[in-house]
Amino acid sequence: HGIRSCLDAPIRHQGKLTGVICVEHVGAPRQWGGAAVSFIGSLADHMALIAESSEREKAEQALKYTHSLLTAAFDAAADGIVIVDSNGILTGSNQRFQELWKLSHDQITGKPVTELLPLFADQVKAPAKFSDGVKNLFADPNVEGHDTIECKDGRLLERTSKPQRLDGKIVGRVCTYRDLTAQRESEKASQNMEQMLQQGMKLEALGTLAGGI
Repeated sequence: HGIRSCLDAPIRHQGKLTGVICVEHVGAPRQWGGAAVSFIGSLADHMALIAESSEREKAEQALKYTHSLLTAAFDAAADGIVIVDSNGILTGSNQRFQELWKLSHDQITGKPVTELLPLFADQVKAPAKFSDGVKNLFADPNVEGHDTIECKDGRLLERTSKPQRLDGKIVGRVCTYRDLTAQRESEKASQNMEQMLQQGMKLEALGTLAGGI
């Protein structure tokens, strides 16, 4: 093709060759001066920066998407979820948690659990037991908890608490609260129905006995 002179510059990204900028000269052989070599080298570096920026942008978009997905799942969960960091500060809670405890996001977020404890304890039938249970959970970062809590308004909540780990290190605690009130009412209704059935069978047996007599 009549090419007599070439000037090539590698495009490197994270120590790997990702491309080459090729300058080809047609005609008499050309001696590339320092300015040309410097320009092509700068252009190659610029291309590497563009590639790095593009990858970073893709990574940031992927991170935003993941965060958005987790936030949506967090808020859509049927159970109340609360997150407390290693310093005992309540850093996050979903809508369901706030509904269960009749508290707003601004009332609880960013505040120490020790300061918020009376707000929760005031709603349960055994406030002292509830407060002691929470304190025990945070006294040992490794402990896992599972219990039920009876509220003054008749609701029954199931609490599960586990440490939050990051790279093997405990960085906080996550607690979930499930409303078992409907389940308990259903079980009571089932038990009452069974008792009525048993009573009916007894009456039927007595009737049969009386008829025989």
